[in-house]
Amino acid sequence: MTNLVKDQPSVAFVNVDENYKIDEEIFNQTINQLITNKTVVLLTFHNTNINHQHTYTISQMLMKNNTIEILNLNENYNIGDIGTCNITNALKYNHSIKEIYLDNVNMSDQGACSIGEFLASYTDDSTANITHRRTINVLSLEYNEIT
Repeated sequence: MTNLVKDQPSVAFVNVDENYKIDEEIFNQTINQLITNKTVVLLTFHNTNINHQHTYTISQMLMKNNTIEILNLNENYNIGDIGTCNITNALKYNHSIKEIYLDNVNMSDQGACSIGEFLASYTDDSTANITHRRTINVLSLEYNEIT
């Protein structure tokens, strides 16, 4: 997979699913290749045991990539609130994400509040920059400890 994104410029989906222990080198190479990729619209790391450190790496890529529209990080229990905040911070710079799946990532009120603050900030007409407006069509946060 390390050259999949790089050598196949027409790849539209990167789906790493149910790989309970992802190889760190492959993860980092894939994320680095996505920084400049202009075709991948779906990025899935479902049940791959990624954690908040991985989400920091993903967030750094998302700040530069404005092609990915769907981000699925479901069933990665070690993401937690810190990882959720990492992804939320990246969304301030990424204007292509339309669907976010963070089901069962061990998020509590703190992580949910960071998402809520982000959503409020980009929909507030008094502070929103019209050129950066976009719509998030799906935000899935099921099976988290949000009260």
